[in-house]
Amino acid sequence: MKKDIWKLIEENKNLIYKIAHSYSGCANIDDLFQVGCIGIINAYKNYKDNYNTKFSTYAYNYILGEITNYLKNDKLLKMHGDNSKIYKLYEKARDYLTSSKGYNPTLKEISEFMGISEYDLYNAINNNSEIMSIDSEIKDNLYLHDVIGEDHSEDIDSKIDLKNIIDNLDVNDRELINYRYYQDFTQSETASLMGMTQVQVSRRENKILSKMKSEMIR
Repeated sequence: MKKDIWKLIEENKNLIYKIAHSYSGCANIDDLFQVGCIGIINAYKNYKDNYNTKFSTYAYNYILGEITNYLKNDKLLKMHGDNSKIYKLYEKARDYLTSSKGYNPTLKEISEFMGISEYDLYNAINNNSEIMSIDSEIKDNLYLHDVIGEDHSEDIDSKIDLKNIIDNLDVNDRELINYRYYQDFTQSETASLMGMTQVQVSRRENKILSKMKSEMIR
């Protein structure tokens, strides 16, 4: 496939913007677009005409890979701000309360002990966790799209839709999914962290996954 690279970028700019937009909450959309263009160029260098797949499908993982790597590296440069300080205090407060109370404190209990809002504390924890990517393995050979019963590994729109569905969950539901599938906590551990019973977590988790599956197949 011999084509002018700038023409190729122009032809695929909607795809780049679509992927970049799903991470626009983490960085400037124009910066993400520029990084995505690097992915297109790398895909162009490796793509062969005899590949049994469209170039846009082939290029998707290159674009996504460049963007997520950029975000991870950018996050490391920004880890010196207030969120980093809050997270360090959170770890100390969590350990202290766990030791003094004899059980894992809820996010609300820790935020009240620290004197900050649950929202600010949740953001600090989230910003110091690995970026949640639907392409990341959350357990041994297990991906979130497997959990909700759909395999969209080759479907670009479905991958982006799943990311958007997670982002649009209620903050408590997103927190539950984070604990269960990205931090690998058991239902009992998640229950302790969220001030719920194990049965409540199980029921809520099933409802969330059922809702996500319904959204995916619309």
